[in-house]
Amino acid sequence: MNDDPYDDNPYAAVDYGRSPRSTARRRKSKTLPHSGPGIASFILSIVSAMMFFAVFAIAIVAAVVNPDEELAEGDPRLLFLGLGVIGSGLLTLLAVIFGVIGLIQTDRKKIFPIIGLVISSLTLIAIVGVMVLGMMA
Repeated sequence: MNDDPYDDNPYAAVDYGRSPRSTARRRKSKTLPHSGPGIASFILSIVSAMMFFAVFAIAIVAAVVNPDEELAEGDPRLLFLGLGVIGSGLLTLLAVIFGVIGLIQTDRKKIFPIIGLVISSLTLIAIVGVMVLGMMA
């Protein structure tokens, strides 16, 4: 006679969590899901790169259209450009953080974190380069 009071429980066989066996099975079948932070890194890196290059293009167009006009220190256009560069820099740093988190995850695909890190690293190099050129001028 079985003394286990849970033998007649109909819900005992349902697995509500992820068992180690299912993780091992997923690794064997090579159908790993994409990394959530990696996808976030990819999207943020694209957005920050587009934002930086849009701000950079606006600054170039403003300089070409009005070559003789000197911008004053409190000019709203200059503040907009500065905030755009700072905002894209912060988004780029956030993309780098999410990319590193995506690479650290063990049972996830690595393609989106790698692409996000590459794009955000190139954007960060461009931002730093423009800032250095601005300080030299």
